[in-house]
Amino acid sequence: MESLSDDCQLLIIGSLGLKGQLKLWEATASIASSRLPSNIIYHWQHKPSWILDNKMLAYLEEHPKQLEGLLSGISGTVQQLELQYIKSYELQRWIMYSFPKLRELSFSLDDGCEAIEELVHEVLVDIFPDLTSLQLSGKFYSKIIQKWPELRRLDLSDCDCEPAAELSMCNFLKLEEITVQTDFLFQKFIDSTVVLPNLRTFCFYGEDKTDQVLNWIIDKRAEISRISFNDSIWYCGAGTLEKMKHLRQLTLVEDEGFEAYQLKALLKCVPQLRQLDLVNLQIWGSESELWQTVSQCNSLQVLNIYGMQLDESFFDIGRYHMRSVLSKRSTPLQLLCDNMNNPQMDKSFKHTNLIVKKGPLCDNIYIDVGYIKVEFDPLVTVQ
Repeated sequence: MESLSDDCQLLIIGSLGLKGQLKLWEATASIASSRLPSNIIYHWQHKPSWILDNKMLAYLEEHPKQLEGLLSGISGTVQQLELQYIKSYELQRWIMYSFPKLRELSFSLDDGCEAIEELVHEVLVDIFPDLTSLQLSGKFYSKIIQKWPELRRLDLSDCDCEPAAELSMCNFLKLEEITVQTDFLFQKFIDSTVVLPNLRTFCFYGEDKTDQVLNWIIDKRAEISRISFNDSIWYCGAGTLEKMKHLRQLTLVEDEGFEAYQLKALLKCVPQLRQLDLVNLQIWGSESELWQTVSQCNSLQVLNIYGMQLDESFFDIGRYHMRSVLSKRSTPLQLLCDNMNNPQMDKSFKHTNLIVKKGPLCDNIYIDVGYIKVEFDPLVTVQ
C-alpha cells in the first residue's frame, strides 16, 4: 500500500470498517516512513459525526493504544458524538482530551453500572463543556443538566433525572427544543420552560397527565402555532383543545380514538388554522365527511392525508358536497396524499379551487407514539 498515492490510500481506508482502520493505524504508527497513519487520521478528521456503541467502546478499552490514536485524531474536529452504553471507567480515559468543536452529544450509560456518582457528572461537563445539543439516557441528577446553559436542544425522553420536581429551566435562555417524559411533568418545570424566549418546540409523553400539562402550557404561552399528536389526542379534553386559538397547523398520527365529529368541532375553534395533517388515520367513512370537515375551517389551505384507504366506496357518486364547499373558498385548497395510483381520486377530485398533489410524507410530520409536540413562534431570535 505504501507505493499507492494518497488518494488511493484514502479510498482503501474509507472502505474499511473502524476496527480495520484502527488495526491498520496501530500496525503502521511506528513506521516513520509510512504515510498510512497520517492518512487514516486525515480520514477520521474529515468525519464530523461519530457513533461508538458498547461493543466498539469495549473493544477500544481492550486496545488502549488504538483508543489513544482515535481520540488524539478526532478530538479537535468531531462535532457530533453518540456514546452508546459507555461504562464509567471507559469514560475516565477521555478526561485527558478536549473537544473544542463538539456541540452535539447523545450519551447513555451502561445499565450494569451502579448509580452515577458526582465524579462522573463532573467528568461529563469537563470533557464536553460547550454543548448546544444533548440527549441523555439513564440516571442523572438535575444539577448536571444545569451546567450546560448554552443548550439549544435537550432530549430527556429516556432519562431518569433526580430530583425532577426541582428542575427549573429558567437559565436556558437559548433553548429551542426540548423532549421529556412523564417524570418531568411538574408545573414548576413546565412553567419555567415554556416561557423561555427562544423555545420553539416542547415535546412530551404525558399519558394521563396530558390534559393537565397542555393546560399549563396554554396558560403560560397561548400562542401555539402547531401541535402534533401520535395516538395521544384522546387524552385531551375538548375544552383544552379549543383554547388554541392561534393554531396554524394540526397533525394527527394514528389517533384512531379521535372521531370525525370531534375533529369538526375542533376546527370551528381554530380560526387561524392553515394546515391539517392526518396520517394513518381512517377518520372519514365517506367523501362527504371529508368535505364537511373542510367546510368547518375557512382558513384551511393545506390538507395532508397519508395512509388513508380511499377505495371506490369512499367517493360520492355526485359532486355536490365537494363543489358546494370548494366554490365558497376564496383561495384553492391543496390536497396532498400518497395515493399515487388511484384512478377514482383522479376522476373525482377535480375543481378549480382544488390542487391535488401526490408524493411522500414530509419528514417533520412523524413523532414517537404517545407523544405530543407543541410548537411556538419564538419570542426572540437567538443571536
